[in-house]
Amino acid sequence: MPSRLIFKKGRFFFYIIVWWLLATGIFLFTYIPATNQIFLKFIIPILFLAVLTREKVFGIDKGLKMYIWLLLWACLSLFYTVDSSMTLRYLQGMIGNVVIWYIAARCIKKIDDINNLSYPLIFSFLIQLYFTLVAPVQASVEEINARLDRVSGLSSNENDQGRLLFFGIIVALLLLLYSRNKILKIVYWVSIVLFFIGIFRTGSRSSLIASLLFFIVFIFLNARKKNYGILIMSIIVGFLLYQYGYDYFLSNTSMGHRLELAVDKRGDEPRIMLLKEGLTFFLHNPVLGLGLGSYVYYSSTHHYSHNDFIEVLASMGIPAFLLYISIFWDYWKRTNKLFKYITGYSKKLVIIAFAFLIGYLALGIWDPSVYFPTTILMFAFFYSLVNKIYKKPILDANADDLFADKIYSSRIKVKNTY
Repeated sequence: MPSRLIFKKGRFFFYIIVWWLLATGIFLFTYIPATNQIFLKFIIPILFLAVLTREKVFGIDKGLKMYIWLLLWACLSLFYTVDSSMTLRYLQGMIGNVVIWYIAARCIKKIDDINNLSYPLIFSFLIQLYFTLVAPVQASVEEINARLDRVSGLSSNENDQGRLLFFGIIVALLLLLYSRNKILKIVYWVSIVLFFIGIFRTGSRSSLIASLLFFIVFIFLNARKKNYGILIMSIIVGFLLYQYGYDYFLSNTSMGHRLELAVDKRGDEPRIMLLKEGLTFFLHNPVLGLGLGSYVYYSSTHHYSHNDFIEVLASMGIPAFLLYISIFWDYWKRTNKLFKYITGYSKKLVIIAFAFLIGYLALGIWDPSVYFPTTILMFAFFYSLVNKIYKKPILDANADDLFADKIYSSRIKVKNTY
């Protein structure tokens, strides 16, 4: 199958433009003060209305439906929250996430080339990478954080910057696997290395761990495809890095020192306290929770929980948690089924999507991904791709037609008849 999209009477051009505006807007221009509010309050609503006007229908996938139900449940918090202004801010953000997810899903359904979908993403992440690599180091003034000299790039938060670079690694690998140009393949390999260097500069442990988990799962799934060369090479590289770089890493990098602090428990005491408080809040209010946005009010340090799942449990109770988990459960079921029965062109995408889920869940251990537009858009990107493949019939297990121009609505049949 050709890797480039063939335009027919401009029917895809509209969605290409919308996707470029949405992806670069969320991953890049919202991090620039001069364009932040323009994109959030002007461009994105216009894109939403434009898509609705063009399609004249409101079609949503199962994952987005669950997120909308989560949003509706969160609206109940208005009746018992102790901080209505904070609750309204959270609700506004979640409504924006629904709009972002919807636009992304419609664009991905209409655009049938993986490269064209990935270009605006890699463009945004490479610019984020540039600002991370050239950003000046800010020395810590706290004794416990000695040697924790970190950078943040365009984002004001180092962990948020690290998340963007983690997403950059995934998109660069996706393009690497689907590109046929040898020069571009080299560029993507170099980009992956630089993204890792950028993560080290941010000192974001969550992004580093998520990246490593992503690659471990990716390598394991490829090994299950009988691709033992990648597995063997990865073991050799891992051994060499551990043998010759581990001591230097701990002694000479802020990332290494942060991991040492985590082992000594000193560096993670505030986060552990927040998690303990979150469990206490949940046990006191297991059904309704404290109310969306109230976690910050009740917390002894006035921070959110720094854990995706504890945040949802403590703020909105068990029903919200079950709704939220069902999104990941649906993603896992579809991806797992596709991994077993899909071969050919889309197999590599399914493997990356599977590994992405593990890395994404790992990010949630340190931050509430449910609120951030960047994490929601990245999840919507892969969920929509998986959903698109899942709804296409398998006519030939080895055919490369799963991203053909035609969009099918029938569900995948998983009988192993090949």
